[in-house]
Amino acid sequence: MQRTSSRWPNRKPNSGELMPHLWRWVRFVVYWWVLLAINPARACGPNWTFLGGPPAEVLCVTKSSGPDGATIAGTLGGIYRYDDSGGGWQSMLFGMPIWQFAGTLPPSDTMFAATSLGLYRSVNSGQQWDLFQRNPPWGGEMHAFSISPHRADQMLGSWHDDNESGYLYASNDRGIDWGFVSSGVPGWAGLVYSSTASETIYFAEATLFAEISLTDSSIRYLHDYWQQDIHRIHHHPVNDWIYILTTDSLTIYDESLDSLVVYPLPASVGVAFDMCIDTRGNLLIGGWNGISLVDETLQNWTDVADTLSSGRPLYTDDSTWIVDRLEGIYCRTPTTEVRTDERPAHRIQILTYPNPASTELKIRAEVATEFRLYNVLGQLVASTSTARSTYVTRLAVASLPAGIYYLSAAGIDGPAHIQSVVINH
Repeated sequence: MQRTSSRWPNRKPNSGELMPHLWRWVRFVVYWWVLLAINPARACGPNWTFLGGPPAEVLCVTKSSGPDGATIAGTLGGIYRYDDSGGGWQSMLFGMPIWQFAGTLPPSDTMFAATSLGLYRSVNSGQQWDLFQRNPPWGGEMHAFSISPHRADQMLGSWHDDNESGYLYASNDRGIDWGFVSSGVPGWAGLVYSSTASETIYFAEATLFAEISLTDSSIRYLHDYWQQDIHRIHHHPVNDWIYILTTDSLTIYDESLDSLVVYPLPASVGVAFDMCIDTRGNLLIGGWNGISLVDETLQNWTDVADTLSSGRPLYTDDSTWIVDRLEGIYCRTPTTEVRTDERPAHRIQILTYPNPASTELKIRAEVATEFRLYNVLGQLVASTSTARSTYVTRLAVASLPAGIYYLSAAGIDGPAHIQSVVINH
């Protein structure tokens, strides 16, 4: 990727004035007025604490890394901070939409906020914010921002023009100089770095899930959800998995296998709004019917707040869940609903694809597992195993005759599991 010597390259992806924010306010008020008229449930239910809310629509939430652990909300009207001092929500930055928060790894107190005026930075856990990088000369506004997990000095930003198009820029010097990468990368649902390739980024464009190379700016579209817009994408904190949330489905994309599996959402969620992920891979998903917690395999769902219907989970870690509704923000401490790293020995979840297979069978299990493939005569024809670190493997089947086979899966600490596999050349 070519870089320029100035802070901004002499490139104008598009022209025009910024979209007025008035329409966003009108749309927000009308939508939520109709929503509450249809679904007036307001009780927060057990274990949830109501924090009230800032005087503007909440767009994003994060937690301070400081000792007070303050809740920080980005709204259409600025940044607000809430702690246990009893002062309620305090304005930290006023007069602009705050689209996204990002921070360096703890224990650093540095935080970033993508705003309509550019990239803001706080070096004291969100108590004071200063303009760190202005918007580009052509007048777009920053809507998405991401810090590389591979290099602390590598950053990404997506700027939008009046047509809501996304223009991706990258910086390799902690946000001082920026180079243009590509257009068509809005970043509304998130900009996610690959866990294996530092120059590969995943993003969503309306209904399309795609990846882009920072090396040559090439874009590869991985899946089209057709009528379902993508709301959010997140990377698993350990495995090579990316989760994609749409209105009615949740997907695991496996980077190592370059394949994905789409799951329908349960009734406890209904129409999905948003999701967030903790450090162990548990997903908190909010929808029309309530808030649900699901483990990393997407097999075990737990309803954690059916009374918080129409809530948007905006933040989660090992000690806090934060959900936003029209009336304000709710939080709680995760309890027994969060699974541990010890998986049940009596049940092994196995995903095999494609099935039928022609040249290669891809297998994912929720525990380290040994696999044996038998023909209809009971003869062993192939075997493999998954590692504890990835739980994925491949099985070559191109040399096997077409027909029905049986895959036996035995967990290291669990009983056997058998399922049929069809090989079709």
